[in-house]
Amino acid sequence: MDLPSQIHSFIVKRIYNFTFLVKALLFALFVSLNSAYAQETTSYSLTNESNAGLLKRAELLMDTDVITSIELSKALLSQAQSADDMLLSAKLHNLLGRANKKNNNINESLEHFLQSSVYYSKLNDSRNQIKASINYINILLEEKRYDELTTRIETLLPTTLVYGDDFIIAQVLLTKGDSFYEQKKYNNANAQYTSALKYLVDEDELIQRQLGETYKN
Repeated sequence: MDLPSQIHSFIVKRIYNFTFLVKALLFALFVSLNSAYAQETTSYSLTNESNAGLLKRAELLMDTDVITSIELSKALLSQAQSADDMLLSAKLHNLLGRANKKNNNINESLEHFLQSSVYYSKLNDSRNQIKASINYINILLEEKRYDELTTRIETLLPTTLVYGDDFIIAQVLLTKGDSFYEQKKYNNANAQYTSALKYLVDEDELIQRQLGETYKN
Protein backbone atom coordinates (compact mmCIF):
# COMPACT_ATOMS: atom_id res chain seq x y z
CA MET A 1 0.00 0.00 0.00
CA ASP A 2 1.45 3.41 -0.95
CA LEU A 3 1.83 6.25 1.52
CA PRO A 4 -1.30 8.25 0.53
CA SER A 5 -3.38 5.07 0.85
CA GLN A 6 -1.87 4.32 4.27
CA ILE A 7 -2.61 7.87 5.41
CA HIS A 8 -6.18 7.61 4.10
CA SER A 9 -6.70 4.27 5.85
CA PHE A 10 -5.28 5.66 9.10
CA ILE A 11 -7.61 8.69 8.97
CA VAL A 12 -10.68 6.53 8.18
CA LYS A 13 -9.92 4.23 11.12
CA ARG A 14 -9.46 7.23 13.40
CA ILE A 15 -12.78 8.71 12.30
CA TYR A 16 -14.54 5.35 12.69
CA ASN A 17 -13.12 4.80 16.18
CA PHE A 18 -14.00 8.33 17.20
CA THR A 19 -17.55 7.96 15.87
CA PHE A 20 -17.95 4.67 17.68
CA LEU A 21 -16.66 6.21 20.91
CA VAL A 22 -19.06 9.14 20.62
CA LYS A 23 -21.99 6.80 19.99
CA ALA A 24 -21.01 4.62 22.94
CA LEU A 25 -20.75 7.64 25.22
CA LEU A 26 -24.11 8.99 24.04
CA PHE A 27 -25.73 5.60 24.62
CA ALA A 28 -24.28 5.35 28.13
CA LEU A 29 -25.47 8.89 28.86
CA PHE A 30 -28.96 8.03 27.58
CA VAL A 31 -29.17 4.94 29.77
CA SER A 32 -27.93 6.86 32.79
CA LEU A 33 -30.38 9.73 32.26
CA ASN A 34 -33.26 7.35 31.61
CA SER A 35 -32.52 5.46 34.84
CA ALA A 36 -32.20 8.69 36.78
CA TYR A 37 -35.45 9.96 35.26
CA ALA A 38 -37.28 6.77 36.22
CA GLN A 39 -35.97 7.01 39.79
CA GLU A 40 -36.84 10.69 39.97
CA THR A 41 -40.30 10.04 38.55
CA THR A 42 -40.92 7.24 41.05
CA SER A 43 -39.66 9.38 43.93
CA TYR A 44 -41.76 12.35 42.79
CA SER A 45 -44.83 10.15 42.39
CA LEU A 46 -44.54 8.61 45.81
CA THR A 47 -44.49 11.99 47.49
CA ASN A 48 -47.01 13.87 45.35
CA GLU A 49 -49.71 11.43 44.25
CA SER A 50 -52.42 9.59 46.14
CA ASN A 51 -52.20 5.84 46.56
CA ALA A 52 -55.07 5.40 44.11
CA GLY A 53 -53.28 7.55 41.56
CA LEU A 54 -50.04 5.64 42.00
CA LEU A 55 -51.80 2.31 41.64
CA LYS A 56 -53.46 3.51 38.44
CA ARG A 57 -50.13 4.79 37.12
CA ALA A 58 -48.49 1.42 37.80
CA GLU A 59 -51.35 -0.37 36.02
CA LEU A 60 -51.03 1.85 32.95
CA LEU A 61 -47.25 1.50 32.87
CA MET A 62 -47.56 -2.29 32.72
CA ASP A 63 -48.50 -2.08 29.03
CA THR A 64 -45.73 0.32 28.04
CA ASP A 65 -42.91 -0.07 30.57
CA VAL A 66 -43.35 -3.19 32.69
CA ILE A 67 -40.02 -2.74 34.50
CA THR A 68 -40.97 0.72 35.77
CA SER A 69 -44.42 -0.62 36.64
CA ILE A 70 -42.81 -3.31 38.80
CA GLU A 71 -40.43 -0.84 40.47
CA LEU A 72 -43.22 1.62 41.23
CA SER A 73 -45.50 -1.15 42.53
CA LYS A 74 -42.76 -2.49 44.82
CA ALA A 75 -42.08 0.97 46.25
CA LEU A 76 -45.77 1.55 46.87
CA LEU A 77 -46.19 -1.95 48.33
CA SER A 78 -43.43 -1.22 50.84
CA GLN A 79 -45.29 1.89 51.96
CA ALA A 80 -48.63 0.07 52.08
CA GLN A 81 -47.18 -2.70 54.25
CA SER A 82 -45.55 -0.18 56.59
CA ALA A 83 -48.93 1.53 56.96
CA ASP A 84 -50.65 -1.85 57.41
CA ASP A 85 -52.93 -1.06 54.46
CA MET A 86 -54.11 -4.58 53.70
CA LEU A 87 -56.44 -3.72 50.82
CA LEU A 88 -53.78 -1.74 48.94
CA SER A 89 -51.24 -4.48 49.65
CA ALA A 90 -53.63 -7.08 48.19
CA LYS A 91 -54.16 -5.00 45.05
CA LEU A 92 -50.44 -4.37 44.61
CA HIS A 93 -49.53 -8.03 45.04
CA ASN A 94 -52.11 -8.84 42.37
CA LEU A 95 -50.67 -6.18 40.05
CA LEU A 96 -47.14 -7.43 40.67
CA GLY A 97 -48.33 -10.94 39.87
CA ARG A 98 -49.62 -9.77 36.51
CA ALA A 99 -46.61 -7.58 35.77
CA ASN A 100 -44.06 -10.26 36.64
CA LYS A 101 -45.96 -12.79 34.52
CA LYS A 102 -45.83 -10.35 31.63
CA ASN A 103 -42.09 -9.98 32.24
CA ASN A 104 -41.70 -13.78 32.41
CA ASN A 105 -40.68 -13.76 36.08
CA ILE A 106 -42.74 -16.85 36.83
CA ASN A 107 -41.73 -17.58 40.43
CA GLU A 108 -42.13 -13.93 41.42
CA SER A 109 -45.54 -13.86 39.74
CA LEU A 110 -46.67 -16.96 41.63
CA GLU A 111 -45.48 -15.55 44.95
CA HIS A 112 -47.33 -12.26 44.44
CA PHE A 113 -50.60 -13.96 43.41
CA LEU A 114 -50.30 -16.18 46.47
CA GLN A 115 -49.75 -13.19 48.75
CA SER A 116 -52.64 -11.36 47.11
CA SER A 117 -54.87 -14.34 47.87
CA VAL A 118 -53.69 -14.37 51.49
CA TYR A 119 -54.43 -10.66 51.96
CA TYR A 120 -57.88 -10.94 50.40
CA SER A 121 -58.60 -13.91 52.67
CA LYS A 122 -57.74 -11.79 55.71
CA LEU A 123 -60.09 -9.13 54.38
CA ASN A 124 -62.87 -11.73 53.97
CA ASP A 125 -63.05 -10.83 50.28
CA SER A 126 -63.72 -14.30 48.94
CA ARG A 127 -64.26 -13.27 45.34
CA ASN A 128 -60.89 -11.57 44.92
CA GLN A 129 -59.19 -14.26 47.00
CA ILE A 130 -60.48 -16.90 44.56
CA LYS A 131 -59.60 -14.80 41.50
CA ALA A 132 -56.01 -14.40 42.71
CA SER A 133 -55.85 -18.14 43.34
CA ILE A 134 -57.19 -18.86 39.84
CA ASN A 135 -54.42 -16.69 38.38
CA TYR A 136 -51.99 -18.75 40.46
CA ILE A 137 -53.26 -22.15 39.29
CA ASN A 138 -53.45 -21.02 35.66
CA ILE A 139 -49.72 -20.27 35.77
CA LEU A 140 -49.07 -23.69 37.30
CA LEU A 141 -50.99 -25.20 34.38
CA GLU A 142 -48.99 -23.21 31.82
CA GLU A 143 -45.77 -24.31 33.52
CA LYS A 144 -46.94 -27.97 33.61
CA ARG A 145 -46.48 -28.15 37.36
CA TYR A 146 -49.29 -30.66 37.67
CA ASP A 147 -48.67 -32.05 41.16
CA GLU A 148 -48.60 -28.60 42.71
CA LEU A 149 -51.62 -27.62 40.61
CA THR A 150 -53.65 -30.56 41.92
CA THR A 151 -52.80 -29.69 45.53
CA ARG A 152 -53.72 -26.03 45.06
CA ILE A 153 -57.03 -26.85 43.37
CA GLU A 154 -58.03 -29.27 46.12
CA THR A 155 -57.31 -26.48 48.61
CA LEU A 156 -59.21 -23.89 46.55
CA LEU A 157 -62.33 -25.87 45.62
CA PRO A 158 -63.99 -25.86 49.08
CA THR A 159 -63.72 -22.07 49.30
CA THR A 160 -65.03 -21.74 45.77
CA LEU A 161 -68.01 -24.00 46.43
CA VAL A 162 -68.90 -22.09 49.62
CA TYR A 163 -68.68 -18.76 47.76
CA GLY A 164 -71.14 -20.17 45.23
CA ASP A 165 -70.33 -18.27 42.02
CA ASP A 166 -71.18 -20.80 39.31
CA PHE A 167 -68.84 -19.40 36.67
CA ILE A 168 -65.87 -19.26 39.06
CA ILE A 169 -66.56 -22.84 40.22
CA ALA A 170 -66.65 -23.92 36.57
CA GLN A 171 -63.34 -22.15 35.90
CA VAL A 172 -61.63 -24.12 38.66
CA LEU A 173 -63.12 -27.42 37.49
CA LEU A 174 -62.15 -26.72 33.89
CA THR A 175 -58.58 -25.91 34.93
CA LYS A 176 -58.47 -29.19 36.81
CA GLY A 177 -59.82 -30.92 33.70
CA ASP A 178 -57.22 -29.20 31.50
CA SER A 179 -54.49 -30.48 33.82
CA PHE A 180 -55.71 -34.06 33.42
CA TYR A 181 -56.13 -33.56 29.68
CA GLU A 182 -52.56 -32.35 29.18
CA GLN A 183 -51.35 -35.40 31.10
CA LYS A 184 -53.43 -37.57 28.71
CA LYS A 185 -55.69 -38.70 31.53
CA TYR A 186 -58.74 -38.26 29.34
CA ASN A 187 -61.30 -40.06 31.50
CA ASN A 188 -60.37 -37.94 34.51
CA ALA A 189 -60.43 -34.83 32.33
CA ASN A 190 -63.90 -35.55 30.97
CA ALA A 191 -65.18 -36.17 34.50
CA GLN A 192 -64.10 -32.64 35.45
CA TYR A 193 -65.53 -31.14 32.25
CA THR A 194 -68.83 -32.91 32.91
CA SER A 195 -68.87 -31.58 36.49
CA ALA A 196 -68.33 -28.08 35.13
CA LEU A 197 -71.32 -28.36 32.77
CA LYS A 198 -73.97 -27.87 35.44
CA TYR A 199 -72.38 -24.56 36.42
CA LEU A 200 -72.29 -23.25 32.84
CA VAL A 201 -75.97 -22.68 32.20
CA ASP A 202 -75.96 -19.05 31.11
CA GLU A 203 -76.82 -18.20 27.50
CA ASP A 204 -74.03 -15.64 27.28
CA GLU A 205 -71.67 -16.08 24.31
CA LEU A 206 -68.63 -16.34 26.59
CA ILE A 207 -70.31 -19.15 28.52
CA GLN A 208 -71.19 -20.93 25.31
CA ARG A 209 -67.56 -20.83 24.20
CA GLN A 210 -66.60 -22.23 27.59
CA LEU A 211 -69.12 -25.02 27.13
CA GLY A 212 -67.49 -25.91 23.84
CA GLU A 213 -64.19 -26.31 25.63
CA THR A 214 -65.61 -29.13 27.74
CA TYR A 215 -65.50 -31.55 24.80
CA LYS A 216 -61.90 -31.76 23.68
CA ASN A 217 -61.72 -35.36 22.56
